[in-house]
Amino acid sequence: MNLVGVIALPHLFATGEGGAKDELTAQIRLVVGNFLKRFTSIMWGITGVIAFALFGKIVSHPDMIWGYATKQLLGPGFVGIMIACLLAAVMSSADAFMVCESALFTGNFYRYLFPAKEESHYVFIGRIAGICMVLGAIILNQYFNDIFSLIKYIWQLPVIFGTVFWLSLFWRRLTKAAALSAVIYSWIMVVMLPNIFQEISWFTNHEFPQIVVRPTLFILYSISIDLSQLSNSWLATIDYTMQIMIPFSILFIVSIFSTPPELKKINGIFARLQTLISEDQDVDIRQIQQYIDNPDAYENRKLFPGSNWEFTKLDKKMTLGFLNCVALAVIILGFALLISSVKIP
Repeated sequence: MNLVGVIALPHLFATGEGGAKDELTAQIRLVVGNFLKRFTSIMWGITGVIAFALFGKIVSHPDMIWGYATKQLLGPGFVGIMIACLLAAVMSSADAFMVCESALFTGNFYRYLFPAKEESHYVFIGRIAGICMVLGAIILNQYFNDIFSLIKYIWQLPVIFGTVFWLSLFWRRLTKAAALSAVIYSWIMVVMLPNIFQEISWFTNHEFPQIVVRPTLFILYSISIDLSQLSNSWLATIDYTMQIMIPFSILFIVSIFSTPPELKKINGIFARLQTLISEDQDVDIRQIQQYIDNPDAYENRKLFPGSNWEFTKLDKKMTLGFLNCVALAVIILGFALLISSVKIP
C-alpha cells in the first residue's frame, strides 16, 4: 500500500528529488533519508514496547502510554524537552505539507481557473490553502478514536493518485480519461462509500460487518464469495490488494479504448524524466531540448526499445545502488525481527 501511495505524497517533490542540484544528490538524499526513518521507527517502537512492559498494567489505552511513561521516567526539565522534540517533529512535517500542498493547489488548479493574476494574489491563495489543509487535518484527527486507525486510513489516501503517478512515469499510452476514471473510482471506494456505510445501520448491524463496511469486500460478498472464515488481517490484505489492482486495471483498459495523448506533450514530459539533472541550468535545458527534437536517439537506453514502456536499462551505478538498498533493507528487517524476538522476563 505504501509503496504505491508514497509516490503521490506532495512533499516528496521538494524534499525528495525536486530540490536536488544533480541526479546523484537526489538519489542519495532520498534513499538515505528513507532508510534512516525506517531505523528510527524501529527504535521508537522499541521504546514503546519497553514502556508497555513497565506500565501496561496501569495504562489501559495504548495511545496514552507514551505520555504516562514520559511523566514517570523523565525528571523536571526533560519532560519539557520531550514535548519540544515532539512539537518540532510535528511542525517540521506540517510546514513541509503546507508549503507543498498549497503550491500544488495554487499552481496546478487555481491558476488554471483564474489565470493572469498578480503573483501576490497567488501567494495569498497559497497561504489560505495551507491554512485549510491544517484545519482539514485537525478535523480528520477528531473523527478517529485511536492513532492506529488514523494511520491505516491515511495510508489509503495517497493510493488514490499513486496508481496514476506510477503508471504515468513508465507508460506513454496512459490517457487523461484513464487517469480521471481511476482517481474517481478510488475516491469513491476509499473515501466516500466507507464513510457512508459506517452511518447505515444495515451495514453496521450486519452478520459480517467487518466485510460489508468495506466496499471492495462488499462487492465480493455480493457475488457470493465466502469471506466469513477469514481473519481481519486477511480481510485487510484482500481489501488493500483490490484497492491497488482495480485502479491499475482501469488505467490500462480505459487507456486502450480512449484517444492517445498528444505526442509532443508526451515527449516534453519524458524528456525531463529521462534526462539526468545537471547543476548547470543551461546544460539541463539544452539536453531536454535535444531529447524533444530527436526522441528516437534515446531508444537504446530503454529496456523495451520501440515500445510505449519507458523502463530504462540498468547501468553499473544503478545496479550497485539497487543491491545496496536491498542489503540495507534486509539488515533493517533482520534487526527488527531480532528485537521482536527478545523475551521479557
